[in-house]
Amino acid sequence: MRWHYDLSNLYSDLTTRLVGAFEVAEACLGYATWKTRGGWVFGSEHWRKLDVADDLCRMVPITIQTGLHPTLLQLIADKIATSANPPLAAWITAMLISVGISRNFAAFDPYGPVYHLRDLRGVAIATVSPKILYGRTAGLSTNPGRFFNKFDASAVNGLMLWRDEPHIHGPFDVIVDRSCAAQFEAAMDTDKKLKIALIQPNRSLLGLSVTTVSPEGDHRRRFFGVGPRCAKAQTKKILKGLKLAQAAGAGIALLPELVTTEAEAEKVALELGTTDNIIAHNDFGHRLRVVVSGSYHHVDASDHQRNTTQVLFPRTSPMLCRQISKSGEFFYPSTQAVMEAWKRSRWLFNWPAVLALIKGSRGSQRFREDIHPGNQIRLFTGAQFSVVVVVCADLLNKDFRRALEALKPSLVLVCNMTEKQGDFASAAHALILACQATLVAANNPARWWKFVGIPGKCVPGAMVGMPVREASKRVVEANVPRNKIIIFDLDARALQRYPR
Repeated sequence: MRWHYDLSNLYSDLTTRLVGAFEVAEACLGYATWKTRGGWVFGSEHWRKLDVADDLCRMVPITIQTGLHPTLLQLIADKIATSANPPLAAWITAMLISVGISRNFAAFDPYGPVYHLRDLRGVAIATVSPKILYGRTAGLSTNPGRFFNKFDASAVNGLMLWRDEPHIHGPFDVIVDRSCAAQFEAAMDTDKKLKIALIQPNRSLLGLSVTTVSPEGDHRRRFFGVGPRCAKAQTKKILKGLKLAQAAGAGIALLPELVTTEAEAEKVALELGTTDNIIAHNDFGHRLRVVVSGSYHHVDASDHQRNTTQVLFPRTSPMLCRQISKSGEFFYPSTQAVMEAWKRSRWLFNWPAVLALIKGSRGSQRFREDIHPGNQIRLFTGAQFSVVVVVCADLLNKDFRRALEALKPSLVLVCNMTEKQGDFASAAHALILACQATLVAANNPARWWKFVGIPGKCVPGAMVGMPVREASKRVVEANVPRNKIIIFDLDARALQRYPR
């Protein structure tokens, strides 16, 4: 619900209850943004010419350690109230506070370890993340543009307000998760270098199957229940990949979309949390601080069909887990015969399936993934960088991507299952331009078939979009060899096979 916040509200808050740098800046931006909803046109290009700009520059300390003194806030409130342009004066105050705390609002965040963003609630944005993630800025397109966005009253460097307006940020519920963000930052080694392991369990689409397909003649063509044909064997592959990730020194491991089941995902979590097979109990280092265990189709407690991935934090006690459910629509072009042949059975091949597949894609139609949308974004935001985990088609939804661009995550981890990566490469370019984000996607399977007996199309299992200056070098891809994984070494800015 959007709320009312006029000059009298701002004046009262500044003079009676606010002291923290985050809260004061948030209130100032809230008032300026609220005024734009009444028709006021924001423009900050000539802010220095405002009648009270010089006074505010003298009032707001150039270094802010904790907050602002109540006496000073009274003076600032009076200055804003008497200005010829109070909304711009309020925005200038927030901008000067940003400078005073070196654009690091995370240290002043008053909302606790986990909270939902509501209308005009602020969220800290990491502004130094490219340097933190890559260790150096040489060759990176780290310049976010002007020091401020001259047409946006809801943001200054290091802080933005969530706007509960579907045409701006879409219909998404955003959860800010600061408690688990520390685990992402702890995934960097002692030299402040980060490695991400990308694991691709399946060589062929035939290693997967579908449980339910709408009957022929049903105009609402849909499917559900995609998962490994042999779940136990798949879990062994996943655990082997995690062992390789541990040995390679990876701080984060990422698995693709629909590579497991809900029950097998729990077994992976149990293996990570209770045995020495992957993580030694006495090892408190950076390795495998975060495991995105790959998504699965399931029915949740509300009887909704979902496509969900678990984000596991094995080094916490008890082990923390966050669930991310897909919100975007996905359509798979196929024939009824092919979808029926792809159903789970005790036989990998049977003659009806072979004959159906040999017929190929004649009369191909679009089958919709039959899931209930999640409509939730979880932003793991820390002092140094922030992370969002995405399930496949979400990234291709323009409303979802617009929300991401506003939240400015430093790192976007994507669980994919697609034969076409071109659209995801375009999304990576868009996020780089919007907020200098690094996108890392793990895809599955290695080959997509159309006919039995024909090898099928090879699709890279690893894709990375990096904020480098030359556009031709921003997106890189790599195939995952059999019995190996891919390591994305951010320091080297390269995808590497492991074991070599």
